[in-house]
Order: sequence, then C-alpha cells, then structure tokens
Amino acid sequence: MKTKLFNNIGLKIVSLILGFFVWLSVVNVNDPIITRTISNIPVTVTNASYVESLGMSCKLKDGSDTVSVMITGHRSVVEPLVRDDIKAVADLTQIVSMESDPIMVPVTVSTSKINRENISASPGSIEIALEEMQNAEFVIAATTGDTKPSNKRYQVGELTVSPESVTITGPSSLIQIIDRVTAPVDATQLVSDTVVSSELVIYDRNGAQFTDSQMESLKFSKTEGTVSVGVDIWRVVSDITLEPSIGGSPEMGYRVGEVTVTPAVVSVAGTDEALNALSNQENKIEIPADLLNVDGAKDDLTVRVDLTQILPEDIKLADNVSTVALVSVEILPLDSRTFEIPVAEIEQRNVPENLSVIYRIDKVRVRVQGEEEKLAGLTENDIKLSIDFTGFGEGTFEDYAVMAALPEGFSTVVAPTVNFEIAKTVESEEENTSGEESAP
Repeated sequence: MKTKLFNNIGLKIVSLILGFFVWLSVVNVNDPIITRTISNIPVTVTNASYVESLGMSCKLKDGSDTVSVMITGHRSVVEPLVRDDIKAVADLTQIVSMESDPIMVPVTVSTSKINRENISASPGSIEIALEEMQNAEFVIAATTGDTKPSNKRYQVGELTVSPESVTITGPSSLIQIIDRVTAPVDATQLVSDTVVSSELVIYDRNGAQFTDSQMESLKFSKTEGTVSVGVDIWRVVSDITLEPSIGGSPEMGYRVGEVTVTPAVVSVAGTDEALNALSNQENKIEIPADLLNVDGAKDDLTVRVDLTQILPEDIKLADNVSTVALVSVEILPLDSRTFEIPVAEIEQRNVPENLSVIYRIDKVRVRVQGEEEKLAGLTENDIKLSIDFTGFGEGTFEDYAVMAALPEGFSTVVAPTVNFEIAKTVESEEENTSGEESAP
C-alpha cells in the first residue's frame, strides 16, 4: 500500500498543485495584490534636440508637467513606493503628429520594482507647445546685491565677469522678455581680492526672476550658465575733504564771500595705490572750477555736484554716502561782510502770554555794508537783532525778516531772516498743583 502511494505519479502532481494553491492563498492573505495611485509625478522631457533640429523649442503646457501613476503589485512592494522611485518620461521622438492640435506626446512611466505592464500613467499623453527658437546676446552684469563685507573697513570695489557677455538661445517668447542677465556674488565673507563662480540669474522686464522652468528652456553659449566673477575688495578711508575751486568772477561791484560744501567730508573706498595717491594730496578731492562758475553773479549760488563724476580713478564713495554735494557760494557787494549772530541774542518783544518761540536755526546771517576800514572793526556785539511778536499766534514762520540795529555808517545788504515756530507753553505738573492748592 505504501509502495503504491509513493509510486503514484498522478497523486504526486495533485499534491504539488494543491500545495501551490495553499502557498498562493497564504501569500495573498498576508501580502495581497493591491492597486495604488501616486499623484503629481513630474514629467521629464527627453530628446529635445529632435525638435531643436527643426528650429523649434518645446515646452510643456501649463498643467501638463505632472501625471498620476497607477501601480499594481504586492502590498509589500507597492506601499513603500514614493514619487522619487517613479520616472515619467515624454520622449519627443514619439510625438504623435506635428500637425495635430494640440500636439501630444505619450508618457512612459517606470519603476525598478514593478513590471512595466503593471504600471500606467494618467493621462497617458501630455500636451506640448512648439515655438520658434531665437537667440540674442546679452552683457552680463555682476552684482553683490544687498551683501557687503562684514568687516566695515572694506568694501566691494570693481567686479569683472568672464565671459563679459553670453548668447542665449530659447523660445522667442522668453528671449523677448529678458531685461538683464546678472551674475550674483555674496560678498559677506570677502576681505581680499578673489575670483568666485556664479550661476547666471535672469530678470524679465517686470523685474521678476526667471523660474527654474524658464531657465531650463534656455541654452547658453560659452558657458553652461555659470561664469567667473573677479571681486576687488577695497579699503575704506574716512574724513576725505571736498575742496571747492571757484571759476570766473562775479558782476562788477561784487565779490565771492564764504564758500561752504555740504557734506564737507566724505568716506571713500579704493585700491591701495589710489588711496596712497589721495593721501599724498592731503586726502583732498577737488571740486573743479568749471562746476562752480560765478561769472556775472550778484546773488548767492547753490550748486549740486555729482561726486561720482569728480572722484579719482579707482576711488568710489563708501556705502551709504550721498552721491551729491551742495556747494553754497556767497556773493557779496564790495565793502561788505557777513556776520553770524546766535538766535539766542535776538531780542523778543511782546511775545503773547502762554506762547513760546522755538527757532529752527542756530544762527542768523547778517550781511553788513560799510566802509572797508570801519567794517574791519565791526563785531557781532555791535549788531542788535529783534523781533516784535505783537499779534502773533501759534504757527510756523519761514524766512521771517529780523530787525537789525547797526552803528551809524553801516547798513544791511538784505534784511536778515529766521525760521521759527510759535507754540503754547506747557505748564509743569508742579505749577498746576501749586495753582490748584492756592485756589480759594
């Protein structure tokens, strides 16, 4: 009986089949077949050269850059899958028809852990847009943006880019909106001259930076989108004097009086050679006479000077220094002098009760005319200024004429003026308390 059992081939086959189904049922119970959908799988476009050879560029239509992927397999394999495990490819050589509208490209999805017949994309094809290719050359502008050396004794000087320009090829719709091409550099940690690598950043005409998707649609000549930027770090020097030179002559009977520059000193940065040369000139920068021409003048002049136009070579203004200086040139009649009287010396007459006068300047300029010999002996103490505030109320007063009493033989060239505000006097709490306690 036992021999018959072991020699029965049919029985063995039946046993094997039953065993397989038992195993299969166990596996399906413990590790069943499931179907899972993973969304937002990015689509990679390949073989772009296929359409570029036709003088065209390709880009995915908005909303067509991702697909959903349906995967069938054992739960132990399917459940751990993440987006990075799946590749979705649109091969441009597989374009259905160049003449169709829209133009569709099949999407192939795959993962190393699932057989291809068990994975599919939705949608199975994506829409692309073909556009004529265009190229244009752009100058590259190096920039440190808002960054600057953390050591305030230094400042970024000149920036040089290699190569200086780049030819960009891409869809005409993108090439036509390029406003500038920049090579940004972070200068925060720089303390000496150096060369750094910088990836090109492109801005459109609205000032918006090109997105990663837009940048991927462009090709660059001479460079793969990366350039070298030479950064010169310059030393900063303070207290550089602005020295004005006056050109020409005022109208007959007039002379040049005081000349003031605001600001009188500035901070600059430069190469060591340029700063040494400036030091040899006593750290003075001349404002040339052709910018301060007083020919025929009989009134004061105020000239705006663009400092960037008068700086020596390899010298620039330090950060946060105004590029404009104001030069005030006083034009006086002959036999006249200017005196500056502190506003505290002004006699205030008839100031209304409970009101105070607040001056907006420190000194009053008084121009006095008289015989030259007598002018030499005149002092500020000889000039008495006063204002009668009868009838004044609260308010702000600009260029108000001040009464000037002068010794005999002298007169003012023009009436001196002052700016002031009249405001209510605020009583202290102590005064208010004292008043309340003394009240009957």
